[in-house]
Amino acid sequence: MRVLVVGASGFIGQHIAVEAARAGHEIIACGRDVQRLRLMFPALPALYCDFAYDKAEDWRERLEGVDAVVNAAGVFQGEGTNSLEAVHITGPKALFDACAEVRIPKLIQISALGADSSAKTRFHLSKRKADQYCTTLAEEHQLLGWTVVRPSLVVGRGGKSTMLFAALGALPRPPRLGEGRWELQPLHVTDLAYGVCLLLEQDEASPRELDFAGPRPMTTDQLTHTIRRWLLLPPAGVLTVPEWFLRGASSLGGHFLFGALSEQSIDMLARGNTASVEPLKEALQWVPRPLSEAMAADPSTQADLWHARLYFFRPALRTGLALLWISTAIVSGFVYPIEKSIAMTGGLGLSGYEASALVYGGAALDAALGSALLFNIRPALAGILQIVAMIVFTVLATIAVPQAWSEPFGPLTKNLAVLLATLTMIALEARR
Repeated sequence: MRVLVVGASGFIGQHIAVEAARAGHEIIACGRDVQRLRLMFPALPALYCDFAYDKAEDWRERLEGVDAVVNAAGVFQGEGTNSLEAVHITGPKALFDACAEVRIPKLIQISALGADSSAKTRFHLSKRKADQYCTTLAEEHQLLGWTVVRPSLVVGRGGKSTMLFAALGALPRPPRLGEGRWELQPLHVTDLAYGVCLLLEQDEASPRELDFAGPRPMTTDQLTHTIRRWLLLPPAGVLTVPEWFLRGASSLGGHFLFGALSEQSIDMLARGNTASVEPLKEALQWVPRPLSEAMAADPSTQADLWHARLYFFRPALRTGLALLWISTAIVSGFVYPIEKSIAMTGGLGLSGYEASALVYGGAALDAALGSALLFNIRPALAGILQIVAMIVFTVLATIAVPQAWSEPFGPLTKNLAVLLATLTMIALEARR
């Protein structure tokens, strides 16, 4: 079977592509970043698509010779051209229109558990609109192999929710979210991919909608401690975090890049994320494994533990460096006596206007670079510029005030520690 996987570079899409290829199907990986797709799947053909701009006619050529389509594209928050509207509604509608026109016999729309008649969050509502369009088209064109798959929380290495719960589990006392009784029914991403392949290979008519969930519900406490055990950490007590505090902290989630921590995700957790597995068992004669069993089949490594422990450290380091640079700008420009700063530039042969320009220009540069970090504007590039600025300032200070190297508070020797911290921040913030 020739299968086009849209969103193949994403967390779920890549696992579906790998599992379907392993099962012997011919896979075409499709997404916005073709270079990334070729790195991920060197043996597979890669196609460019962009839900923000593609119309039905753009899909016709891509669908030539295709037997099945899996739409695994999705975003949780969405912004710019990568908005929820584009990725979850207008883009998929164009794809579905083209698939119906050329009568693709098998189509699987990856949605989310909760995208039903009781949906309230923007994420669920946007998914539901595309789901309804998909099932309506399937009915109108009598396409019996089209299915909307609604997975519960999907767990696996690389998943944003998994990263958050791993970070919580790696703390000395894992936080208890709310009262710790919010219920989920998580399944491992490899089980979701396997189930999707079973649907693709099914000869008879497929269910129009099918919930995918783990075999039994578990609380957020149980999920956190299951992942903690996967990290090979010993049992630990819990620290209760009230819901009101979580909701307050969620406003900082976007700034700190905790994509899984937001007002929307808390609403979804509080609502619950469970479903009966009987329809799944009846449709496929199969149910996903218990999460602990699935995770044990994919053992954690030291790198997983490092990643979990650095999860909260990453934004803290970026913010700390930002405040350091901004405070330095404020002290240099407004607090420290300007005449003393000008006197120090005498060692460079500067005075008057030139000296003032150097002092205030340096303060402005510090403020600009610190603000870029604080507001998360290309932090890796900002870090590189900070290192360049730090080296230049250190050389100038060494010429102008060489005795600064021997002062007990180490105004220049501290630059070495800041340099190492900045290099660490760049490594953590750099995008692949």
